[in-house]
Amino acid sequence: EITPLCAEKAQVFPIAGGGKPLGNGTLARAAGANSAFRSTPQFDAATLALAAGLIQEQGLGKGAAPDLVAIGLSATDYVGHTYGTGGQEMCLQLTSLDRDLGDFMALLDRWGLDYAVALTADHGGLDIPERLRARGVADAAWIDPALAPKAIGTAVATKLGRSSSLIASGGPSGDIYLDPALTGADRARALSALAAAYRAHPQVAAIFTKAELGAAAAPSGDPAQWPLITRVRASFDAARSGDLYVVLKPHIMPIVDTSAYVATHGSPWDYDRRVPILLWRKGMAPAPREEAIETIDIMPTLSALLGLAVAPGSVDGKCLASVDGIACPPR
Repeated sequence: EITPLCAEKAQVFPIAGGGKPLGNGTLARAAGANSAFRSTPQFDAATLALAAGLIQEQGLGKGAAPDLVAIGLSATDYVGHTYGTGGQEMCLQLTSLDRDLGDFMALLDRWGLDYAVALTADHGGLDIPERLRARGVADAAWIDPALAPKAIGTAVATKLGRSSSLIASGGPSGDIYLDPALTGADRARALSALAAAYRAHPQVAAIFTKAELGAAAAPSGDPAQWPLITRVRASFDAARSGDLYVVLKPHIMPIVDTSAYVATHGSPWDYDRRVPILLWRKGMAPAPREEAIETIDIMPTLSALLGLAVAPGSVDGKCLASVDGIACPPR
């Protein structure tokens, strides 16, 4: 069913790079199109049905000890990648998910279970540039194909007199891994030349080397106030991260081939890194909060709700004393 709210969002946009026009879809799929299932609301509905079956079969929530059920609802992610985050398709997905969550919790109510709910997401997302520009985001654009790893890696290699790309793996943004065959002075020269090429491109906001990130201070304090290098440093692992880390300017979509996906995430900008967190149980007073918290704060907060002791300093997150009904232990 297309609600009036979703109908208002129905506007078709042509997509560059091989993608099909989108914006007014109904998330219908042809019979037998199993690969499209995950990009429909039915994916989440089926997951919630399985979760309900598990709860009933195992008798969860009926014993003296609390039970924890983690449910991954991934259709929103796939719908966002496939259709973007701001059109009729996403509106239909979120409307359906809201209804399905309501039905799921109504079922728990009928079973007489006492439960608390924590809802969040692992990331945000960037909508398609065409729709962003239509809404006034003038700098929204698709990434220049010249920034694709093979393209820039080969172009810089040619300047250095090499026949093969300098880049072994990586995407148009984020971690970039140099060819492991490069060693010593050749590796240092390649790293310097690649960094310079990235910095010279008008769509690149910053480029950080592994050495720069390794030397940067570990993140601390209010995440909303972190500078750019600290935001990238928060995801840095000396053993696994790339030789370079590319940060595109805001609203640049890092997708060259749009035949499969038209939107993605993974940048350090707030539209990707900020997500809502909702904690709720029956009788809890509504209390919107605007202070900066982190997803790692969910675990110690739920522990306090359940009366489970968490040794000070044993986890990264903090108990959210501002949540109604939560008595956090002294820190």
